[in-house]
Amino acid sequence: MRTKIKKIYPSVLLVMLLTVVLVTSNVEIVLATGADAMWTQIQTLIGTWVTRLGGVVIFIGLIMFGLGWKNEDADARARGVQTIIAGAIVTAAAGMIAVFFA
Repeated sequence: MRTKIKKIYPSVLLVMLLTVVLVTSNVEIVLATGADAMWTQIQTLIGTWVTRLGGVVIFIGLIMFGLGWKNEDADARARGVQTIIAGAIVTAAAGMIAVFFA
């Protein structure tokens, strides 16, 4: 029973932390126009670089998949596909950056 609680504890802690972040981020604060421009610039910067990072991860996954295909290595192909999917997820997260900064 005690080991089961120890296994569940990090997950519960993460959910609680995310709940606190989501609840506190929903508070609206009136910002000056200079601060609004700064947040827009930060949003654009993060969105651009996270999209680029996702593209690089997809590219690396494609290379891994191609080399796995060349070497007839099923494990390398599977890792390549997993890396491609991970890059697609990162790119999708970058596409949702406007939701986080709304």
